[in-house]
Amino acid sequence: MGDAAVEYGNRLIATVQNVSDIMPIPAFHEILLPLLRRSADCKDWTLAALRGPIAEDFALTDAERAELLPSGTRFANQPCGTTIHLERIDALTRVRRTP
Repeated sequence: MGDAAVEYGNRLIATVQNVSDIMPIPAFHEILLPLLRRSADCKDWTLAALRGPIAEDFALTDAERAELLPSGTRFANQPCGTTIHLERIDALTRVRRTP
């Protein structure tokens, strides 16, 4: 991809060499809806089983899945954090822990 300009109002504030440098990895709040949609089928999902389909929803490459985020975590941790938030508001129930 080519350069992308980032503007604020009418002022150019930055240019980015690759558009994917802006935000290739979805934040936890962006994962909420895909995770809830997967959970709506009433199957028991493991986090490991959810990571692949959610990454495919966002068309993430293997390199992006392994990329270190500014928070020091990887994409693999994003669904975990999202499920914790959903459990706290009783939108999701953990049915069992896998050893």
